[in-house]
Amino acid sequence: MNQTILLTAQNAHRVKTVRPVDNPQSEPSQFNYRGQRLGFRNHLHTIGEGSAATPVYKDGYSQWEVVEFHHPDYLGCYWQLAQDAYRNTSQDPDIVGEDSITSYEKMLHDDLMSMPQGERELYIQNFKQYYSNMLSASSRCASTFVTGAGNFNHRRNEKANVSYQKRSDEFSQWRERALKAIAKRMEVRKPEDQKKEEDWKRLRNDIGSSAATIHAINKGTNRCSSKALFVSSIYNKVSTFASHGEVEIVDKALAYIREWNMREKKPIITERHKFFQLSEVARKVKEQQEKLAGMENKEYPFDGGKVVFNFEKKRIQIFFDEKPDRAMINKLNRDCSFNWAPTCGAWQRIMTPNAKHATKRALEGLNLKNL
Repeated sequence: MNQTILLTAQNAHRVKTVRPVDNPQSEPSQFNYRGQRLGFRNHLHTIGEGSAATPVYKDGYSQWEVVEFHHPDYLGCYWQLAQDAYRNTSQDPDIVGEDSITSYEKMLHDDLMSMPQGERELYIQNFKQYYSNMLSASSRCASTFVTGAGNFNHRRNEKANVSYQKRSDEFSQWRERALKAIAKRMEVRKPEDQKKEEDWKRLRNDIGSSAATIHAINKGTNRCSSKALFVSSIYNKVSTFASHGEVEIVDKALAYIREWNMREKKPIITERHKFFQLSEVARKVKEQQEKLAGMENKEYPFDGGKVVFNFEKKRIQIFFDEKPDRAMINKLNRDCSFNWAPTCGAWQRIMTPNAKHATKRALEGLNLKNL
């Protein structure tokens, strides 16, 4: 038998529907967190929809059973810590603490909904640790507006504010890194067919946007844009896929432009343009890739690591014996377009003639052998 959960001040921000405790068979009613505003930081929760919604007061919370929540109780264990965190900086610390729990729980829930189940437990643990560190740092901050100016230790408070800002920055930076890392792992796990379909949808949207602008230029309704620039934009985007041997996507792109051309009096891109040679380029690249796929990987040592031509993955990979310094990382990433691949512990980019030149440039001065 399910245990009855009553409406409380601590769970109200998560509640979606309720019903009277004394009428458990009744239809659930919509619960509106802070549905009625009475003034600054002064609200009442309401039950019902639209103009029929009625307020519910604190002494009446126990009369309502929660039927459904918007999300689980992630941060309820920090309820008191959140309110204490603002005792010396706000005249309404309980409300500000509740606001903090409410907003960060929603943030956490939204983050979790965007990732696989297997990633969630560790993410929750880390989120809670960074969040509690932030609250603890906030509790050491003070404001003369709240505590009074007498004997106020400005120097200590300045240090406390700096510490809080540091904890806040650490939370934001961790969250950004964690979400990016999870997104990358999700991308790696996607089937190749799904990746290609998503790539095509993004490219089609880009081409469609540029083609619409070119159409407006051809009609004379857009006199502020350069047709050559938008044609070049389409060509460059599709040529990137051609250089990777993505024949299917390139063929779809060419067919899409031809569809536009058939509908318009003036073509979006004329058949004489090198754009329509990209299908041949893609096929040649793919043929070369297929030849290389059966080859054994080649290794080229340098002082402090090695370069691997990974023909199976179509990547040039740079492995270092030790983590490179910041200057080398910037050179690899910003100047030579290598990306860090944590799954294999290497800096890598797609294998192309330009990638080979970039490898030599990145490792210049490190005695790279025979590349």
